[in-house]
This record gives sequence, C-alpha cells and structure tokens, in this order.
Amino acid sequence: GPGLRKTLNNGSFAIHRLGQASERVQLDSVDEVLRVLRDEFGIRPPEHPELRQIIEGLIAGA
Repeated sequence: GPGLRKTLNNGSFAIHRLGQASERVQLDSVDEVLRVLRDEFGIRPPEHPELRQIIEGLIAGA
C-alpha cells in the first residue's frame, strides 16, 4: 500500500513504513523464505530440484 515497502535480501526480510522505523526479521530456514515469498510477495517459486539448496546458500551467506 501507499507508504509501505517490503524487502527480502537473502535471509533478511524487512517492512518499511513511511515515517516509522523498519521492522526486520532474519529468516533462518528455507521454509521461512518460501513462506515470505508466497505470503508477503505473492510469489510462487517454481518446483526445481536445486531451489532449496540455492536458498539455503543465500541464507548462509547473509
């Protein structure tokens, strides 16, 4: 909505609201990242045999 922005950078999920402090959450599992993609961004990642491994690597590098 207006004045609202959500970001996902590797395992760091944040909600930014105009004029307020950002809310940040560190996502520690692949399931958490997939849930945020689905519930917060409306993204349904494709079924891919390496997807979970790739996301795990992104979380570990955060």
